[in-house]
Amino acid sequence: NMRDWMISKKRFWGLALPIWINPDDPTDFEVIGSLAELKERAVAGWSEFEGHTPHKPWIDFVKIKSEKSGAVLSRIPDVGNPWLDAGIVSFSTLGFNTHPDYWRKWYPADLVTECFPGQFRNWFYSLLSMGTMMNWDRTDNPDEKKPFKTLLGHRLVMNEAGKPMHKSDGTAIWFEEAAEQIGVDTMRWMYLAQNPSNDLRFGTRHPDKPVTLETPNGPTNTTIDGVNTHLVTSTPADETRRMVLIPLWNSYAFFLNYARLDEFDPVADQVPVADRPEIDRWLLSNLQALIGGMRTALEDYNTPEAARLAAAFIDDLSSWYIRRNRRRFWRSKDTGDRDKLAAYQTLYEALVTLTKLVAPMIPFLSERMYQNLIVNARPDGHNAEAGLESVHLCAYPTPNFDYLDRDLNESMATAQTVVALGHKLRLDASQRVRQPLPELRVSTSTSAQREAIERLSDVIREELNVKHVTVCDSLADIVKYVYKANLKTLGPKYGKLLNLLREKLSTVDGALLAPLRNGESVTISLEGNQITLVPEDVQVGTEQATGWVCADERGVQLALSTDLTAELIREGMARDFIRQVQQLRKDANLEIESRIRIYYSTTDKQVIEMLAEWTDLILGETLADGLNLSSETSSKSEPVNVGNVKVWIWIEKT
Repeated sequence: NMRDWMISKKRFWGLALPIWINPDDPTDFEVIGSLAELKERAVAGWSEFEGHTPHKPWIDFVKIKSEKSGAVLSRIPDVGNPWLDAGIVSFSTLGFNTHPDYWRKWYPADLVTECFPGQFRNWFYSLLSMGTMMNWDRTDNPDEKKPFKTLLGHRLVMNEAGKPMHKSDGTAIWFEEAAEQIGVDTMRWMYLAQNPSNDLRFGTRHPDKPVTLETPNGPTNTTIDGVNTHLVTSTPADETRRMVLIPLWNSYAFFLNYARLDEFDPVADQVPVADRPEIDRWLLSNLQALIGGMRTALEDYNTPEAARLAAAFIDDLSSWYIRRNRRRFWRSKDTGDRDKLAAYQTLYEALVTLTKLVAPMIPFLSERMYQNLIVNARPDGHNAEAGLESVHLCAYPTPNFDYLDRDLNESMATAQTVVALGHKLRLDASQRVRQPLPELRVSTSTSAQREAIERLSDVIREELNVKHVTVCDSLADIVKYVYKANLKTLGPKYGKLLNLLREKLSTVDGALLAPLRNGESVTISLEGNQITLVPEDVQVGTEQATGWVCADERGVQLALSTDLTAELIREGMARDFIRQVQQLRKDANLEIESRIRIYYSTTDKQVIEMLAEWTDLILGETLADGLNLSSETSSKSEPVNVGNVKVWIWIEKT
């Protein structure tokens, strides 16, 4: 279905067409098949052409004699369409006519990639048509006619508004400018994470706000990918850095800071994985799943999936594993502490493997991490056990199936679902995370989910800061679901039954309609009519008991109690107080191990009572040697919120 295609153009640069013609008789022409034939037939101009490539202007010096008329023939001025030239490169440069064995070694190409809208009628078409024509008599195998094994065509790069960029109107973004402003690793990740069937919106803005990188030493201004980190608001580049590069860098910085303090030896005897805590085994198991998933995705040229898997693991590493295990690294140095050593070894293996996995995607950041984790950290950094001198010379990781525990991965994923849903309920109820709540009740649709929640109830309890996690058969005593007909979707399907659905749907047994909440369809009977409903056909509301907030997702129902006792309120205030002191430590740029003395000023009886009750916890969490009430405020401090009370707090390094 291709329309006629111009194979030549009247332009200067291009593949000079090897056609010599009589300027006085256009029917008198000859096609020359090789440079050797041209040299043999030349009657003029060969000395000027010899030593040059067969392009203008040198090829046009050569004249030949017509075997038909004896007239002197000159080359026609046309050159080949450059995409025709590109389409025959598989044959013209690989010795199709002269070295067939060599040609077969390299043909077809493993990968061809270019912009699909611009090339499917040009380069891709010429490759296919030339491959079909040139191989027509060579083989009966259709696969041997294909000029490439894989073709990856992609859409366009547009500006932030989805408009084409042009030099003529000043909207073009130059590579050097983009690299300087947002970094080349950021750009690579954006391209690789993009679905190639969609246009990529790309733009740069001058940074207007510095990024704060959260490290154990407090906020740092650092460099990632050769440029200063900045928050570039409202751009895809900002999302890439916020969701991927900065969490990865923070995880790496966290490890380096504590490993330096504890003089961690990466080649020390390993704590057997089977003897490590469950969360260590989970991280290593998740790592193996990541390796397998990324290998599969990249071998299938599916870079968006590889990027998605890597980003999800980085998020788990940063916001789940490291955050949940901070206390293991905070403990004072003890060479006999196998639990702390296991934490170091687990995090170290995860970071080193991760640098190798993402090296093709973010080569500069991964190389910088690898140099510090492997080459500079080990005196034997160049031997086979430690790895090569560059991450880009290492073999791509392969899964260690001895570490893979799919049941553990699924159990932790269920716990993470519960935690995410619980945090949403906290937000809906305006309950800050530092405020302990009395109870979380959970009901599940499968026994596997129930077992996972029971197994990891302590993890869920700590993450959601609740005193009790209770797994129930049903939450019917707390929450009732109300189902109403969505007239917009049901009208076109059940027009005559619409009034019946409007009046009677709310009276149907909720258990029959429950699958709708999990994205499943149901079939019910109303007054003898069989009616199939999909989730979009029904609006689901809830009626919940006083003092509870409820939600459900993926077959898991949650009910969170929001009734606060005086004791719970004081505990929440203690956690607020600790958070404020930790912020003062960061603002003062204190070292991780620095000891402090805390001063505060308040007349609020509830705060004073809270501090007396929770002194030991506050001192331990903040590395403080004293907690001192002052009758005066310090000029160095501002009042901060502790619960609903304003308190003056300041610190001194001891």
